[in-house]
Amino acid sequence: MREAQFSNPNAEDYGEGDYGIIPGSKKKSLLKPGAEKLLKLFKLGCRNRQVDKLIDRQGNFAMFTYRSEVYDLRSGVVIADCEGITNSQENKYRERTVWKKKQIPGGEEITESLKEETPVCDILNTLMKMTQKRSMIGATIIATGASDYFTQDMELDETPAQTKKALAEGAPAKKQERKTVAAAKEKLAVVSHLKIPVCCGKDMIVSKYPDRDSGFHPYYCMTCRKKQPGPDELAKGLK
Repeated sequence: MREAQFSNPNAEDYGEGDYGIIPGSKKKSLLKPGAEKLLKLFKLGCRNRQVDKLIDRQGNFAMFTYRSEVYDLRSGVVIADCEGITNSQENKYRERTVWKKKQIPGGEEITESLKEETPVCDILNTLMKMTQKRSMIGATIIATGASDYFTQDMELDETPAQTKKALAEGAPAKKQERKTVAAAKEKLAVVSHLKIPVCCGKDMIVSKYPDRDSGFHPYYCMTCRKKQPGPDELAKGLK
């Protein structure tokens, strides 16, 4: 089995392999190619079954749960099973980078990167496939008794930068996120007597991310992506 060079982003085979030691962990993490080879080595098969699915387009949230069963190819007897869950609020799925052109003083036009909430409908297939992969790798480790050699506790994100950022800032970011959400709820109570704005025939939602210019959490329309002052900005105006 071949090791992926996660510790060296410049390596030609970075992220390509059967297992690898993800920066920040000590144990080897089994990857999908390695799990498939273990199944073939032990003459085992794997089948996936959807256990649960939740898609809330208005709330911009989705979650998938799959169960993978590893069975003996000759007898068909199930040897091990494992469930995997993926949701759209995980760090690597909840927002994405978009590039927009901006006019600066002097008439020059530049391109800048902005963070925005990821529309859940854009990543449904990604969430589903990731869930299947998680459950399949977990069931393979159990069926082959490979827990002494591999783990599945940590996973590699799509890019080296995302992995390093998640490891270095994961805990502080989650703490700050909780404070931000709590503050938004507190301010929402101040303007609870106001009606939630409607756009495209649906109630707008409060964005989890502050507006880049105002710093406030705006109301957001999931259909046309229109924004308007949110409860925190309105609360400030009432003080």
